[in-house]
Amino acid sequence: MENGRIPLYSCILVLQLSFGCGILRAATLNLWNIMFHWEVRKYRIAEMIKTVHPDLIALQEVRASEKGKHTQIAELQALLPEYKWSHFHPVNEVEQVQDSYLSGWEKEGIGVLSRHPMILTKIQPLIYNKGPDTNKRVVVHMRIGIRGMGIFNLAVVHFSYDRQQQCSNARDVLGHIERNHLRNVVILGDFNTYTDFEMPIHLLTSYKWSKKKCYADSQFRYGGPRFRDVWTSLQYSHEEGLTFSNMPTPGLESRPDRILVSTGVKVLTARLDGSGTAYRDRYYQAILRERFYRILEASQNARQGFKGYSCPHDCGPRASCRCGVCVRGGNQKTCLVPYCTECLPELYTHIQMTVILLIFCIGQLIFAMLQVMFTMNRIQQLRKSPFILCLFNPELYISLSSFTKRAKQSVIFQYCPLCYLPPGPQVLYCILCLTLAASLGYWLLGDSLRLVYAVPDEALHASDHMMLTADLFAKL
Repeated sequence: MENGRIPLYSCILVLQLSFGCGILRAATLNLWNIMFHWEVRKYRIAEMIKTVHPDLIALQEVRASEKGKHTQIAELQALLPEYKWSHFHPVNEVEQVQDSYLSGWEKEGIGVLSRHPMILTKIQPLIYNKGPDTNKRVVVHMRIGIRGMGIFNLAVVHFSYDRQQQCSNARDVLGHIERNHLRNVVILGDFNTYTDFEMPIHLLTSYKWSKKKCYADSQFRYGGPRFRDVWTSLQYSHEEGLTFSNMPTPGLESRPDRILVSTGVKVLTARLDGSGTAYRDRYYQAILRERFYRILEASQNARQGFKGYSCPHDCGPRASCRCGVCVRGGNQKTCLVPYCTECLPELYTHIQMTVILLIFCIGQLIFAMLQVMFTMNRIQQLRKSPFILCLFNPELYISLSSFTKRAKQSVIFQYCPLCYLPPGPQVLYCILCLTLAASLGYWLLGDSLRLVYAVPDEALHASDHMMLTADLFAKL
């Protein structure tokens, strides 16, 4: 467990199962769309899910292609085959980065992965009030059957970032629950609430709230039961349960990711997962490889005549886009393909030259070392010393010409006069060639390699949201 405590009454879990109680382990995580090397991050996210093993996980900021055939949900499901049931609902069109020539991931919405059948899935749009946030908001309502004993009603949400719109979102969620007479309700997702304004949460959890601060409609009434926050209900007084941001700066500062439960649902445990430090330590090399591939791809795009912004997303205020990867520093470092010096169309040619030279030098060095072994064996048989000097004595060297004549392979060595040198000079020459080839490769690829290692702090963390998980049970 990365964070959280197990109450004593969780020890009676087996007894409650015996008396016909439905058990649900629910989790919520904001995927952070495709920001910063999704191709690497998805393995860390799948690893967290495998470790926690929730019955169901609600995901926000899930990206998909225009026609919905390619989704982040599908990619995670391929890594998590035990989650046989899934659902994705596109909510908004993704605004493309200015001057970008890339395509894909045009939709964003809410997704769910489940190890249990989803009996019913219903989409309830939330009303839009005037405000700066024009993104559509919905409630994804589904029913999950647990161990064949009953039903949980789950409402997956991603509230607006605008304060008054958040209040409206909370009111609409309560209205949906009341109209449908739902029992054993679990509301989970990204509520976008921060420590300086928790009125939307108060609207869901308390009979008393400030209508002036949160919702001005005096006619709003909700007669149903209020909800409880799983984290505060367990009274983790020494732990704040912060879930955002997981980046090193400014660090965890608020708790937008929450799980709320209705009357009749009891909370057993709650925990947080998603340490950015663990992700950085375990996946650093994979991140570097992914960055190198992106730079190669940008070079290939430049060769094919593409022009424009080369990163699949905006790099944020503290990073810049160069050659398909985000690098440390502000936007003043951003460049557009094909004008980036680190991924010019000639990059492929430079890499090919470097690889060919290195392969030739390494092959020659291996051959020279084998000849050293053969010659040393001959020196020992002749009892000559010192053997180091003998490695440079052509009289003691087993001539390749005589060896290859016997093997009838002299054609191979006719075009490689270095192979006729004694093994000592061969080794020294190969070391010199390797040094020159490495120096040439660094001179040709140095700028590109510096981009690979200029990883922003944000890219070294699995997400800017932690994953919240709770064990729940209800008498069904």
